[in-house]
Amino acid sequence: MELEKIMQEISAGLTGDNKSDIAYLVQQTEKYRDNQFGTEIAREIGRMIFERLPKEDQEEWNESLTEELKKSFYSKFDEVKINVQNKEFEKALSIIEPIVNDFEKMINGGLCRDDSVNEYRHFDSLFEEIMYKEMYRPSRIVHETVFPIGRAFSVYGSILIDLNRVEEARLALGTAKQWEPMNVSLAFEYAETYKIQGLMEQFLDCTKKTYEIIYKKTDLARFYRNVGFYFIEKKLWREAIASYVLSLNFESESPMVASEIAYIEEKAGQKIEWPKIEEIKDICNKRGIPFGLNTNVAVIAYRYGKALFDDKNFEYAKYFLEIAYSMVQAPEIKKMLDTLAGTQGSVDILKYLNLPKEFQPVRNRPTDPANCESFMMQNSNTLAFLQVFPIDVNSTMPFLNPQEVIDGIHRTLKDDQALIEVENGSFGDSRFIYSIIKNLHKESLTGIQYFMLMHVLVEGCAFAVQGFFDEFGTTGVRDSVVFELMMRTKETDTDLNGWQRDPYDKDFNRKFLMNLSEERRFDKLFPEHPLSVCRNFIERVKNSLNKGKKSESESDFEKYPKQPAERPKGKSVIECCIHPVVNSGVDYVHTKFVLYTDGRLYKAIYTSSNESIVNGKKMPVLYELIGTSEKCAKEIKSFLMERSNEYKTWPMIISNYGKVERTSYSCSLKFPSKQFSGLDMFEVDKYGPLIKGLYEKVATMLEKYFPEIKLTDDICCK
Repeated sequence: MELEKIMQEISAGLTGDNKSDIAYLVQQTEKYRDNQFGTEIAREIGRMIFERLPKEDQEEWNESLTEELKKSFYSKFDEVKINVQNKEFEKALSIIEPIVNDFEKMINGGLCRDDSVNEYRHFDSLFEEIMYKEMYRPSRIVHETVFPIGRAFSVYGSILIDLNRVEEARLALGTAKQWEPMNVSLAFEYAETYKIQGLMEQFLDCTKKTYEIIYKKTDLARFYRNVGFYFIEKKLWREAIASYVLSLNFESESPMVASEIAYIEEKAGQKIEWPKIEEIKDICNKRGIPFGLNTNVAVIAYRYGKALFDDKNFEYAKYFLEIAYSMVQAPEIKKMLDTLAGTQGSVDILKYLNLPKEFQPVRNRPTDPANCESFMMQNSNTLAFLQVFPIDVNSTMPFLNPQEVIDGIHRTLKDDQALIEVENGSFGDSRFIYSIIKNLHKESLTGIQYFMLMHVLVEGCAFAVQGFFDEFGTTGVRDSVVFELMMRTKETDTDLNGWQRDPYDKDFNRKFLMNLSEERRFDKLFPEHPLSVCRNFIERVKNSLNKGKKSESESDFEKYPKQPAERPKGKSVIECCIHPVVNSGVDYVHTKFVLYTDGRLYKAIYTSSNESIVNGKKMPVLYELIGTSEKCAKEIKSFLMERSNEYKTWPMIISNYGKVERTSYSCSLKFPSKQFSGLDMFEVDKYGPLIKGLYEKVATMLEKYFPEIKLTDDICCK
């Protein structure tokens, strides 16, 4: 086999010196990048490099390798989908089966393996994750799976069903359910394997378990259709009719219900009168079938929505309240949703866009979104079309995670598209995130279009702004001029080496990519170029959002979200607190760093009350997720546990305050079986130096793994 031969040749070039072998293996990755087995070769070389890395570098390498593997997996899933659509099931199986086998090997090697502290799951939505934690109260820390493991096993199981290998399919789908416990569609497909084999009691049992995680009406309608099918097989005609009638309450236009009821009446040999609601309830009670919507799930959604609504966090309140109202049409929920809708309508988004006078309003097309406003502009090099319209806050791009947007774009780019830039930011309560993608016009080899999509959150309302900025008139001038300039400065050469690259991933290789002329530094040289016009518009929006920014004294705190991040109870490894206090009329700031066992580090401007005094003004308690490093958490935990007997001899609270006109500090430690708090630790005889040394050691560890955080910078007087 060619792949085996290639790997043997690569292995033959290894010398045994890890440093030189790693460099050699990286070269081999580049050499075979375009080979038909490029993905498999890169994966195997990645494993070989990983084995030769120093231990401290393996975690970092694993993260970067993970991203590359994710991309290859998703591209394989797309191939499988196409083959299934073409009913080429054996071909689809030949693609997905090696992926599943790879995952099994990786899991056996320790990838995403549950232990006494951690468990690994995947959820398709925020609410599914919340439901899981609320319903099952996991005692371990829940992590997102590193790779799409559940997805792979689910696809594998579906193909095995198509190939009538039902027992194997059930095994695969059961594995997928372990990774994605709240995936309703997956649970239904698992139940289907029993239905195919005529094992109706097992089919009903699995269907009833699915009810526990249903929160959408369409899924509930499917639930009752499944129950109806069970009753048909048992020749319980009235019970079957009741189930299908009940399903119509949740999906009234399902075409299969009428045909199923006709089938039931044909088998029964008579016309059957549809039962009334009270009789349906009675049938469900007698047969052990849940009736109606799952109110427990509705309560979870309502509780979260109400809390967020009260806190004026409209970005997420509507998300939860709409889920709750879809299940329980309570007047109180409707009133809150109406309030949110009223808030949405009251925002004049155009004042935030600050459109240049060149943009003139034009008539909307029938296919344009509701409440859309459209504009056009033209200059010597650009023809632009701009639209703005309100969107649901739950359908925005992730304002706080531009990398997720970048990854999504990379996965979906066509051959004639290239990513130019992605950026996010916030000013007070306003947020924005945008992307710019370059499109090559089909009808012209030189004409380029820049598509900009921006999502803006202002006054609790979300809007989309999309713009099409086309080259007009003489095209390609910017590229030609900058290319000549780059050749003279040797930033590129006549073979185009260095001319094109993806702005976020140097290894993202395509024939069509962003080029050097499209960098921001050249916008001023070509102010009427479509990309320059696009970026100029974006800057105007950012400046308009920035007008509402608060005073400079508060600006450092604007970047923190108003809602506390989720903090798992009982999972703290260490909490380090610093209180710079200068008693000259200025109140103190209490800064707190919290590191959890799963490596999550939080920074908080924090007091025990709901408000903190910052520069003489009341500010809400604020939190920010700084980063993650499980390795850091393990190192600090090990450091503390080794010295736990010593710390148990220290007093729980040290309260020798001394003089008041000075800077004061405190340190608080929490780890299994021991809690410690120290106040004014640098001025306490005997224990002061010990606590200071402890704090400095922990600070050094944190700074090593989170270089952007400099704890010692906070320990000073102004």
